Amino acid sequence: MSTIDQVLRPCLRDGSCYSLAPAIDNLYFRFLQVDGATGIAPGLNAVYSEVGSLKCIEIKGNLAQQEPFELMQKGTGFWLVFQYLGKSILNDGRLHYLESATYLGVASHGNSTILQLDRGKNWLLVIGIDGSSLSDLREEYINIAQLFSKEGWPGLTPRLIGYKQKRIFDKIQQIQGNVYSLPIAIAYYVNQLIFLFDQELGALENNAAHQEVALYYRALNYIKGHFLEPKIPRKEIADKLCVHERTLTRAFEQKKVTISEMIQLVRLDKAREWVRHTDKSIDDIARCLHFEDLDRFDEAYHMLYKVYPGDDRIKQLKDKPDE
Repeated sequence: MSTIDQVLRPCLRDGSCYSLAPAIDNLYFRFLQVDGATGIAPGLNAVYSEVGSLKCIEIKGNLAQQEPFELMQKGTGFWLVFQYLGKSILNDGRLHYLESATYLGVASHGNSTILQLDRGKNWLLVIGIDGSSLSDLREEYINIAQLFSKEGWPGLTPRLIGYKQKRIFDKIQQIQGNVYSLPIAIAYYVNQLIFLFDQELGALENNAAHQEVALYYRALNYIKGHFLEPKIPRKEIADKLCVHERTLTRAFEQKKVTISEMIQLVRLDKAREWVRHTDKSIDDIARCLHFEDLDRFDEAYHMLYKVYPGDDRIKQLKDKPDE
């Protein structure tokens, strides 16, 4: 059984600075109060216990200055942090800014997860999961599992603590510290919180997918308006559309095509129009569309349309009705 200084470690002071503290009023994790509270910084107290496979921490108080803490887990782990009052920064390699009535789940990969509390009133609930339970969680909740991938969850921001989460915490507040039923009850309600977070991640993914589709078509329109220019750099498109280059690239990846491939497709579409409906020479068409030489143009045209441009023109002339 770990102690609070092994799970929540101060970054600016030694863990031995922790001291006994008086009971904290109006906790959600009331069952943690059995062993008393711990003073973890001037004006800031906490209660902690391991309940089954869960690490449960509740922090409450009024800070005169910012206080960073390290959330400790053995190996890979998962943290849910609920900020009821105050502000904090959650750093899992990316900076997440929590404000009052927001929460977030983050993965830890054996490295430090830093929770920096801002000065002023603070009230947080922190739940940690690691070990074999984490494997089961990742298998059951596919959206949360993505947090543990190399890419993580780009653009993840804190979520609002809504009515459903508040109702669950109201239920947790009524739990008694019975030896047998406590771990079962806590696991049940924490699973509900995890389920809601996984749902929110799924909704975020769907929304992001819609946004990427819209961005793809905006970028395609830009390419169609500039395909006669010798070069259309990815950075130029991203800047014009006010997005990051990586965001733009993801929008095209969703369509299984690169930006350079799409530029060539737009140019070849215009090439076929000119081949079939104008008197421009094949050489002029290749040159206007910035192909390095006629051979490359012929091959690209043939690969897409299964016919060489010269043969396509002849066929169109033969099929053209006599006037």
